[in-house]
Amino acid sequence: MERMTGIGRYRIETAIGEGAMAMVWRAFDPAVGRRVAIKTLRPELARNADYVRRFLREARAAGTLSHPNIVTIFDVGEHAGQPYIAMELLEGRTLDQVLADRGRLPAVQVLRIAIQLADALAFAHAAGVVHRDIKPANVMLADADAGARVKMLDFGIARMTEVDGERTQIGEVLGSPRYMSPEQALGQPVDGRTDQFALGVLLYELITGRTAFSATTIASLALQIVRDPPESIVLHAPDCPPGLRRIVEKLLDKNPDRRFATGSDLGDALRREEAMLSRARPKRARRKVPMTFWLPAAATCAMACLLVPAGLWFAARDAGAMRRLAENSGRSMAAFVASNVALKTVENSALPHDGQDWLPVQSFVDAAVRGANVRHITLSDRDGLIRAADRMEFRGQQRSRAEDALIGGGDLQVSAPIVYAGRPFGAVDVAFNGAELDAAQADARRMLAGLIATILMATAGIAWAAAAVARRATRAKAPAAGQTSSPARVASPEPAGIEAVPREQAAA
Repeated sequence: MERMTGIGRYRIETAIGEGAMAMVWRAFDPAVGRRVAIKTLRPELARNADYVRRFLREARAAGTLSHPNIVTIFDVGEHAGQPYIAMELLEGRTLDQVLADRGRLPAVQVLRIAIQLADALAFAHAAGVVHRDIKPANVMLADADAGARVKMLDFGIARMTEVDGERTQIGEVLGSPRYMSPEQALGQPVDGRTDQFALGVLLYELITGRTAFSATTIASLALQIVRDPPESIVLHAPDCPPGLRRIVEKLLDKNPDRRFATGSDLGDALRREEAMLSRARPKRARRKVPMTFWLPAAATCAMACLLVPAGLWFAARDAGAMRRLAENSGRSMAAFVASNVALKTVENSALPHDGQDWLPVQSFVDAAVRGANVRHITLSDRDGLIRAADRMEFRGQQRSRAEDALIGGGDLQVSAPIVYAGRPFGAVDVAFNGAELDAAQADARRMLAGLIATILMATAGIAWAAAAVARRATRAKAPAAGQTSSPARVASPEPAGIEAVPREQAAA
């Protein structure tokens, strides 16, 4: 390929492709700051005035088309005797490349591609432009996904392209021979229905992975296109939906009058088939959960819904009862201490402060605090002043100030008044170690949880055994294999708006 550095205002960056008629370059348009694709005629064709005239005229006609599924032409011109077309630079792969990788495409993806191509043809035909060279190499996908946006290439200029090694000449039949319509092969006038036939050949190839007409020479190929119908799609793609098959057969009708009247009618038929295929697509069957699983699970969940709330209520009630029992025991001890020191406390209350003797009371407190669960004991007089305590630093302090320091985070505190002859003379405060109470409550909760777990496991086991017995009984009652009647086959509905291929044509 001859190296180019620029053409017109465009700076050539690199070559993209080369064909029998033209060369394609990646270029940069400095006027608008974008990259474009530049197509130029081969040098030997650029010297032919007829080729140049057709090239420019048809490129300008294609440049009037602005559609999402048609490659956009930005500029058409001639520079130093070299005609060129500046068009949209596309990233993706052509359908012939996709077919080379995949062989054939699923019906759903074929429908998506066909709908976009039908829309492009309908738009072009309404503008008076006939492509005349629909083929996989002239259809590009936006990316590797066959369901991506489709772009139709070479609108209006592809009629001069080369296929199968044969270049069309001025005055000869235009279009790629393998995708020509019968009227093209016969040199008759053509219209938009010619593009429909070519699209039918393309769809046939997408569905089956085979060409519709397989002759190896131009003459035999033209004869086959004019006279012989292609092999039935069912032979090569039995999974093809009947509606899509009939659409393709209608497109491949030898008589243009029996094809779709317009590209819009074709698009409507394809969309109806796509909608029908979406509705008819079988939903993924749910896997049946065996009874030996769901019955034990359901029984266990039901039992858990009963036992867990009941267990929580019982645990809370048991913890409250244990705490009340501990508090009652503590009050009894505090009352015992208060009764034993009451007389000495009354005697000291009648004496001045410097004459009071609290040593016997302190000795009794020291002896009482040696109990297994007792943490602290304090004795305060009627003025709230602590006179005896197991901790020396709290003696002489106000009871209200020392109370928080004497009680630990998990301790249980009880108080008992010192009363003599119905009159209060002070109070005894006793703090017990709450760790043992917490441990006892935790043991009770663990035992309750273990009991609930045992009941749930027993429930699951009983339910599983019952399910296994029921399953065996059901199998024993089931009819023997082969005695059930076969389901009736349901005929596929005819797609709306599609005519069946005449039997005479199918048999030809």
